[in-house]
Amino acid sequence: MLEATLEYMRGQKKLVGIIEGDVKTSIDGDRLSKYGMPVQMVNTNGGCHLSPDDIKDAAEKMPLSGLDLLISNAGRNIFRGAGNASNDDWDECMELDLAAHWRLAKAARPHLVQASDSAIVIIGSNHAWHTIPGCFPYNVAKAGLLGLVQSLAIEWGPEIRTVGIAPGFIDTAGNQSWFDEFPDPAAERLRTERMHPVGRIGAVEEVGSLCAFLASPHAGFISGTTLLVDGGRSALLQDGP
Repeated sequence: MLEATLEYMRGQKKLVGIIEGDVKTSIDGDRLSKYGMPVQMVNTNGGCHLSPDDIKDAAEKMPLSGLDLLISNAGRNIFRGAGNASNDDWDECMELDLAAHWRLAKAARPHLVQASDSAIVIIGSNHAWHTIPGCFPYNVAKAGLLGLVQSLAIEWGPEIRTVGIAPGFIDTAGNQSWFDEFPDPAAERLRTERMHPVGRIGAVEEVGSLCAFLASPHAGFISGTTLLVDGGRSALLQDGP
């Protein structure tokens, strides 16, 4: 999703900070420089306890003043079920899937207010509205993000706009791994696609382009709400035959 967002923002004079929350992964800054924007990497060693100094140090290394856009995409599928989840499961999920977004936004705020039209985009999930058995406590954390978006919008506006995006089933490597767990992955993928009124699952480029739009002046009147991007899946009262 990161590169998809940058592709749609190519050439804009935006200051982009990337908060990498997994020490096992890395993003090549030179590869991202092709998009024509200053990009600064910060590794948070898990993403749960981001220090304001991390954001400050990253911003000071950039050639522009202030921070224009924060896209907070921390999260992991922590599915345990209400009866099976432990206190540690709960704490881990709330830290990563909910609290990390608040901490990151709070750390970035002093730099966002320096920009003339800054925005925070928080990536949540369609599980905030409708979920399935066994997804607790993930869905609880995602529901909390709806409230976080509202609070940041009304408390930090008008200097900073805050918007949420709640993707549904997106075609990612992680979801493909989920398909691969079935005896017939292709059949399961087709079944999933047919559950969506648009007849397919989403693409990362569609989420990325939405992030770019929400960061632009064209979205200047959008704040305090979370946009559901699920291919019409939530419009169905129940699964068809």
